[in-house]
Amino acid sequence: TLRWRMLDPRYDDTRSEHAYTTDPQTARAIETWVLGGGRVLACHGAPICFDDWPGWGDLLGARWVWGVSSHPPLGAVEVHIADPAHPLVEGLADTVITDECYAFLHHPTPVEPLLTGRHAGVDHPLLWEHRPGRGHVVVSLLGHGPESFEHPTHAEILRRSVRHLVGLPVASGRAHD
Repeated sequence: TLRWRMLDPRYDDTRSEHAYTTDPQTARAIETWVLGGGRVLACHGAPICFDDWPGWGDLLGARWVWGVSSHPPLGAVEVHIADPAHPLVEGLADTVITDECYAFLHHPTPVEPLLTGRHAGVDHPLLWEHRPGRGHVVVSLLGHGPESFEHPTHAEILRRSVRHLVGLPVASGRAHD
């Protein structure tokens, strides 16, 4: 996910090697594809990426704002099921996942959270569905590392998200152990 300009001084040592500027042709191709019916499963750092292209945040339903958005250090995140009737989380229970709770993102249009996490006294969306144009996007802000992806609830949500995005039935139930 190192697809941003890395303008913050803390990236001075790695900027020349890792900084990324979005080519306008690439941005147009992605936007055309998604708005025309493309599907995206965006995980963890996706809202940080393409920070020179506001349209990316429009496609995801959120974007990281340098100096405003934040997350606590990697650790225990209490994950709350915000919409228990939605097929991506139906039948799952609140849980604790080792991850980062992304917070204070800019949402160009309101999102309906399916999962939330609490940071700085505020509940923040961690999972939502967004439908820009004819496109279909599922965003999971979880996924910092292996512990998150291996957690049975997160793994089940990702499995359901892929099935949902490609139009297959999403079987509800408990996370697999």
